[in-house]
Amino acid sequence: MKQYAEITDKGECYSSLSLCIEGVNANATEWSKHNFYPQNGMVGEIVEIYNPYTYILKIQDTIYVPISPKGFKKISETEFNRRVSNNSYTGMDEKQQRINRDYNNTISRPYSLGKPNYKDTFWHDIVNNITIRTDNYTKPMFMPQLIDECVMYACDICLEFKKKAGTLPNDWLKHISSQVCDVFDEHFEEFTDYERDDCMNRIERIINSSSAELMVDIYYKR
Repeated sequence: MKQYAEITDKGECYSSLSLCIEGVNANATEWSKHNFYPQNGMVGEIVEIYNPYTYILKIQDTIYVPISPKGFKKISETEFNRRVSNNSYTGMDEKQQRINRDYNNTISRPYSLGKPNYKDTFWHDIVNNITIRTDNYTKPMFMPQLIDECVMYACDICLEFKKKAGTLPNDWLKHISSQVCDVFDEHFEEFTDYERDDCMNRIERIINSSSAELMVDIYYKR
């Protein structure tokens, strides 16, 4: 028996998953060909339950929308038939972008699942560090120096974690490193994926070396 739904919260739609339904990609790459993004009030047929957190709505033959169960309500076939011609196509809003970004981060960073978010604390520390290094922002700080700050601050936090916990599992190393890189990514436009990958690799190399603590102490002049 067919089921139908109305999109009630477009922010719960996922636009960047690598899903293919009946030979059609269910993501923004495909949608853009039709100038389409999900909107509240659109109606469609529920054609698949990908997992408990992701349903697939068929809006038309070439458009499939992955959506969280929190983002739609079921409707009758009669109501669907009455309203389907009113589906209109417009663009993605900020909430959708945030939901997609958060979902993708969760999928791409399994090492962070269930772990605390330290980014606000890290940002506070980093601002203090940069204030000192730039003499209260009277001296310039270029990307190489920002990268060094990212790497050494992450190493400092990792070493502190290891000192208190007695060990530093690899998933915690990656979680801490990733959160520090997130802070730089969110606050410095020039900090791209290239810089992020470079920092992640440098942090891991330093932490796994025998001179990690010495390097951090020299950097912070302890």
